[in-house]
Amino acid sequence: MKFIDAMTGWIFDDESSGPNTPPTMKLYRTTDAGRNWNLQLLVDSASRGSMAFLGEGIGWVAGGSSVFYTSNGGSCWEKRDTKSSSFSLITDIQAVDSDNVWLTDSPGYLHGFVYHSSDAGRTWTKKYDDLFGQKLLSTSIQGSDIWSTGGGFDNLDPPLIIHSSDSGNSWNVQPIGDNYVGPNWYVKFVSSRIGFCGGWGPLRKTTDGGAHWNVALLRGIYDISIVDERNIWVAGTTDQFPRNAIYRSTDGGRIWTSEWDSTGSDVFSPKNISFINDQVGWAAGDIDDSTGTFMRIFIRYHDAAGWHLLIP
Repeated sequence: MKFIDAMTGWIFDDESSGPNTPPTMKLYRTTDAGRNWNLQLLVDSASRGSMAFLGEGIGWVAGGSSVFYTSNGGSCWEKRDTKSSSFSLITDIQAVDSDNVWLTDSPGYLHGFVYHSSDAGRTWTKKYDDLFGQKLLSTSIQGSDIWSTGGGFDNLDPPLIIHSSDSGNSWNVQPIGDNYVGPNWYVKFVSSRIGFCGGWGPLRKTTDGGAHWNVALLRGIYDISIVDERNIWVAGTTDQFPRNAIYRSTDGGRIWTSEWDSTGSDVFSPKNISFINDQVGWAAGDIDDSTGTFMRIFIRYHDAAGWHLLIP
């Protein structure tokens, strides 16, 4: 899920008509702060989709082996030719500007590659070639510094974080510094020094560009939304499975408060979160339908008064 202002956002929904029906990844857009959503794009039957939007309506959407591009907020989409790059399972796409785009490809979730495009996704150059034999799921860029993360094979190995300080020409592994295992699903930097990563294991923070990582929140992480160096929102687990929660920090990750959790009959499971400032944001997830056989999407909206249910 990604919002670029108080009214405009996009969300994926891997819709399925039942437990035995393969899901179809669909992209929806809202222009009224999430109250109504319109289908924009059928992406792929992949299990993971990714999007990157710039404020001027330029955006990219990726899923499976496909990359799509829009220059008008999604009113029209162009499918980029990716055959020469042999993408298999794109796990993340990030845009620096209207020309420079990065993506990670993780075939079978067993290998990891990083690609760069300098022409808005028309052509791609491989910048990282599976040197460590582990999947990559997320990438973050700050100038010439690039981080990509994943790892955690079979959820029994530690996560992998790789870093390049020269725009992807050379890479090194950054040490985690703790004993928690499982993959990192996200890495997000707010500057060349301050960043967060998380996934199966806890949320970790660095203040020195990834040379050292420390546990910031001992919860499994579904998504991270960083407003600035002080204001961070996280969708994650609780210590009472299967309850989930939304956590907030206003001091850069030192202290966290649970802003919402799934108590009682409310079994909404937040998986995606997007904030445009320290008060206004959205959380999306799923909930078992009445038969308990498959999931349907729920969306909540946050403002100064707290959380409000938008859908359904």
